[in-house]
Amino acid sequence: MESIPVLSNRPRNIDVSWLSSEKQCIEYIIEKASSGKSVVWIRNTIDDALRAFRSLLSSKKIDPEKILLFHSRFAFSDRQRIEEQAVSELGKRSSSERAGKIVIATQVIEQSLDIDADELISDLAPIDLLVQRSGRLHRHNRDASGRVKDTGADERGTPVLHILAPRWAESPQQDWYSAMFHAGAYVYPNHARLWLTQKVLREQGTIQLPDNARLLIESVYGNGLDIPSGLQDSALEDRGKEYSARSMAKNNLIVFSAGYSSVSFQEDLSSADWNSGVSDDIDDSYFAGDVSTRLASESVNIWLAKNTNGKIIPYSGGDGPEAWESSRLSVRRGWWEKNKNACIGLSEDCLEDWCREHKKNKDYSLVLLVEENCDFYTDREGLVGNNKKQEE
Repeated sequence: MESIPVLSNRPRNIDVSWLSSEKQCIEYIIEKASSGKSVVWIRNTIDDALRAFRSLLSSKKIDPEKILLFHSRFAFSDRQRIEEQAVSELGKRSSSERAGKIVIATQVIEQSLDIDADELISDLAPIDLLVQRSGRLHRHNRDASGRVKDTGADERGTPVLHILAPRWAESPQQDWYSAMFHAGAYVYPNHARLWLTQKVLREQGTIQLPDNARLLIESVYGNGLDIPSGLQDSALEDRGKEYSARSMAKNNLIVFSAGYSSVSFQEDLSSADWNSGVSDDIDDSYFAGDVSTRLASESVNIWLAKNTNGKIIPYSGGDGPEAWESSRLSVRRGWWEKNKNACIGLSEDCLEDWCREHKKNKDYSLVLLVEENCDFYTDREGLVGNNKKQEE
């Protein structure tokens, strides 16, 4: 495989710093926001983001209107509003309005949102994701007051990516990562890669783009890496899942060169034909798109609704398919099974009538009633299910 160098329009040097507890993160955010800095904390799970959001509110040291929570369990209308607010307050052309603003978010913030944080914290994640998240830090050149500059250097000082991670251990135990990030351990199950990420960033102390990008990636995803014995099981298990995913991808692959055939493509194609269709060194990103829809956990579509004088109307207001689509969100079926008792939905008969009217599959569709003072869904926290107790 030939490597082709690509020149970066804007080389970046980002220092790396480490935090070892959520309490440290909260204190740091309060300190920086109080001094007028904008702060973003990217968390690995929704529940972790929700806990951080509530901790900041309960501290009573930050104006609640300056704190924004952003994750995937919001109805589309609320998610769109939050995105617009985030871009308005922390986007390229933001200025004085960005002072003291805080965004607590999950990975959804990585997806095309053009926001620019003065300070950035991230939970420990694989190196490629940390590099991607760091793109939200000092994204645009600004002066010391936060006004964007079309020319010249950024006046905010050297950008620093603060990473919340377990304390460094040369010989970590099996629960090295899961002890701190219980839910995050399932999001990123290969804990060896997380340890290798922390290792190389500790050694380098900085993310230099594009200078050390290849070194960082190969130090985590390269071949023949030395993995501590305590983390080998998670690495092997993840590797097994990867091979399983590749096998399923092969079985579902459409090979056009085979044409119409009554035999399976495995019997019809030569080894050379297969190798021309899919590379053996396929990376994880291959399964992040269309193929992963066959491999990921089953999801359930949820439409939020209101009961107005006995009539079920879309949560977002209005009427018709667009209004209902703006009131929709999706969750994993496993999450729903654990949290459904905390939510109020339509009766069985009403749901059947609704699905028939809107041509939806009842097996994958739910309608939840969001009433006044509803505690399982709010426009500030999203769908929280059982996690509905508010911090005092």
